Amino acid sequence: MDNQQRNTAEDRLHWLGGIIDGEGSVTVCMSRQRRSPINYSPRICFVNTDVSIIEAGAAILKENDIPFHIASTCSGGFKVCYRVNIGGMKRSLRAAELLVNYVRGEKKRKMEVMIEWIKYRFSLPHKHPQTEIDMQLLTQIRQKPIDPLLAVPFRDRTPSPTSSVGEDTVQSASNVAA
Repeated sequence: MDNQQRNTAEDRLHWLGGIIDGEGSVTVCMSRQRRSPINYSPRICFVNTDVSIIEAGAAILKENDIPFHIASTCSGGFKVCYRVNIGGMKRSLRAAELLVNYVRGEKKRKMEVMIEWIKYRFSLPHKHPQTEIDMQLLTQIRQKPIDPLLAVPFRDRTPSPTSSVGEDTVQSASNVAA
């Protein structure tokens, strides 16, 4: 019988991928200093109020030589919220290449595009201005997905010939467009 208590490095990466899927983000941050062009910096992070989850995630990153930073915030009597940040081109590339096969859906797509963008930037001379390719890839990383499952139905108050007086009909946005 298989050992159900196993805890291999691969299992830990799957666990961390699940944490990033559920409690994390894959994005590119923008910053600008006076009289300078906009600077884009990739970031992979996850957030939680449970310090044991943060410590476990940090341990997995350490095992895989991924540098990170932990920050905490607390506002007005609420729980302390911890954030593990992996930021910068080299660190984010290392983390994305390690984790891309352990995340799913939108986070996976964003990590794949992030890897492509960082490798593209590394192929250019240092401080090379942003190109149209940069803008296309950055837009793909930063855009929020439109999830058809989350489309909120609205109430159509137009009486239908088959409904009784005062009965509302509920239609989804896709039904109206058709």
